[in-house]
Amino acid sequence: MGENHRVPDPINQPYVVEDVKGFPVVRIPYSKITSVQAPALKALFTNMVKEGKRFIAVDLSKVDYIDSSALSALLLGHRLTRDSDGVLVLFGVGGWTRKVIEVSELDKVFEIMDNEEQAVDYLILSQVRSELQGGDNGSEDSQDS
Repeated sequence: MGENHRVPDPINQPYVVEDVKGFPVVRIPYSKITSVQAPALKALFTNMVKEGKRFIAVDLSKVDYIDSSALSALLLGHRLTRDSDGVLVLFGVGGWTRKVIEVSELDKVFEIMDNEEQAVDYLILSQVRSELQGGDNGSEDSQDS
């Protein structure tokens, strides 16, 4: 177990968060996001926003299948960031995942980019726009925390 366990635990620690140009990128290393992984994703988004992370990218490039609970988790992340004058952007969305998002018309709700570079650039522009509009809520560089 312990040292040989290199694969992320799909229930207790299913996601990896990396800092890219000062913004958190949530990497989902599974081909499926279902009701098993969705609660941890909801908790992750909730904690990130509580910590002041308002501009978040989600890497779905390895995800081939999502169910309604996964969509619910992504929608929660979208709502939490939006309510904090931030944004949640998805990238690497393809195959069945893209079809589910399009059929449910959530492609009109989510900001979806082709790749990480576009997603992070979008976050940078969104943060600048928010700060210019006074949406910084008085905090200094909230993405550094």
